[in-house]
Amino acid sequence: VPQHNTTGMGMPPMSLTPSSSSSSTSTAQQPPTASPQPSNVAKQPSKGLKLSRQQLAVAQEIFREAPQLNKQQKALILAFMAGSRENPLPGHEVISIKLNQRQQQEYVQTTEGSRRIRNVQLETVFEMNYTTGQWRKLQVKRPLD
Repeated sequence: VPQHNTTGMGMPPMSLTPSSSSSSTSTAQQPPTASPQPSNVAKQPSKGLKLSRQQLAVAQEIFREAPQLNKQQKALILAFMAGSRENPLPGHEVISIKLNQRQQQEYVQTTEGSRRIRNVQLETVFEMNYTTGQWRKLQVKRPLD
């Protein structure tokens, strides 16, 4: 997954989730489910921020997978990818935006050595680290039973 380090300004999002995940694997443990709203952040235009063709292609693919994102969430992702480091949730260095979710079944090994089916929810998350300037797209797996 591409990761970028740049600086700039962006627009605030809605329904963001602080994340405490710091590993670089593509599957992470459960991030916090609280969705605090940005505090005292006014809308600001994205001044001087530009995406490369490669960044634009990645952003288009992300948005194709996440049609439920609102304009502010899309603007935040685009601004972050273009270099904005204006954190809409001060005090939270890593912020995650859920791109999509689905349920599936998987086989798991029991302690007795047999296999059983387990229901899981897979969430695809876009994670932005405002300290390092890096972003990543990852899968979060949550057991349902």
